Amino acid sequence: MNDDQPIEPASEDRPPPDERIGRELQEFFLELLQGDNLKRYQGEGRDSYLSERSTRLSGDAQRLLSSGDLREIEAHIGQITGSRAVILYVVCPPM
Repeated sequence: MNDDQPIEPASEDRPPPDERIGRELQEFFLELLQGDNLKRYQGEGRDSYLSERSTRLSGDAQRLLSSGDLREIEAHIGQITGSRAVILYVVCPPM
């Protein structure tokens, strides 16, 4: 997928961009930057990290985080009123 391709249209399992989901994802990513959360998320502890947070995330937010579809995640976060959020792709060596 490149930047010129549209995000897949909403379907029963893929809702249209939504502010509520965007807020959940925004909170998840901000929390990811605290302590050793990013290290766990990128390493072998990824599944346990996501599992610990699943009680605080809706099914839609969980699906997006599991899918790794950053364009769709960005669309939901962009629905937050006044948000000019843009996903930045960061490349770093394994920790």
